[in-house]
Amino acid sequence: EQIQLIEGRSTSLKMGVDISEKADLLVSEVFDVSLLGEDALYTFKHAQEKLLKEGAKMIPAQARVWCALVESDELRARFHVEESCGFDLSEFNHLRDPRVLQLDLGRFNYQMLTEPTLATSFDFEKPIDMMGQSVNMAEITQSGRGDGFIFWYDLVLAPATADREEIILSTAPNQKNTHWLQGFAPCYGEQRAMETGQMAQILCGYRRFLLWLQLL
Repeated sequence: EQIQLIEGRSTSLKMGVDISEKADLLVSEVFDVSLLGEDALYTFKHAQEKLLKEGAKMIPAQARVWCALVESDELRARFHVEESCGFDLSEFNHLRDPRVLQLDLGRFNYQMLTEPTLATSFDFEKPIDMMGQSVNMAEITQSGRGDGFIFWYDLVLAPATADREEIILSTAPNQKNTHWLQGFAPCYGEQRAMETGQMAQILCGYRRFLLWLQLL
């Protein structure tokens, strides 16, 4: 008697037909390993414009994506080939799949070349941009070859208030009891040797479904 269920995608709902009035709360879980792959941005933008009252609360309210540059023969081998059985297969590297690899980082050996760095963040309670990019600086703390980025995100279920700290659900490697894993985004092109003390420029871009990381 307290809950009405409506079958279908929220982006197909029509005000005055499927629901009688706009909502003051949105609770959702439309996130994949790269945060945006289940069309979260468009889903939230549509809800803001069509289904929610002004000032409506959202759970989660925010998200923060973290990354670290790593060296890893195991992870590099997932996207890179040189020689196999005496054959030079390096030309096949031009056909590499550019998508993010979902994995359990606890099962791989890797060396972090930087500390975890904030790549980008989203505030779902503010107007949604469907694309954007940012560049952040990270100090190289361990010399090595920049093979790619491991990354994960924090969902801010409730921002901090005067009475409590923020409530976070994280997909970080040390977190347990979530269904999410972590992501790996390879560095394509020539191998980059990174030296301790060097500053790395990290570009994080996104466009609707996609999120990518690039070493500049």
